[in-house]
Amino acid sequence: MGLAPDAQMDGETLRARKIDTNQHDIVRWLEEYGCRVHKTNGDWDLSVQLFGLTMLCEVRPERGGVQKARQGNQERVHGLFNIYWLRNQEDCKQLVETLLSWHKAICATLPT
Repeated sequence: MGLAPDAQMDGETLRARKIDTNQHDIVRWLEEYGCRVHKTNGDWDLSVQLFGLTMLCEVRPERGGVQKARQGNQERVHGLFNIYWLRNQEDCKQLVETLLSWHKAICATLPT
């Protein structure tokens, strides 16, 4: 993992956010699939939007990345919201397919 250039001040402690080594690839793949991607500096890694639907995402290394929130506030936020876990290009493709199916389901309920 590298450190993000946008270190965050937390009280008097300077805290640099860690970025998973595959995050740049994940963002690139999502953008290639037509998603809007916002890198966050908080309790999840990415906000991903497609067809007006937004999903909160957590990036983990392709190997050994346990799908569990870190302790503290991130754990609390992950308990409140559904977080989509992304490790590789297949996970990105599945996220896009999920958002597409939700979009189609919503559109099917709209009056014509």
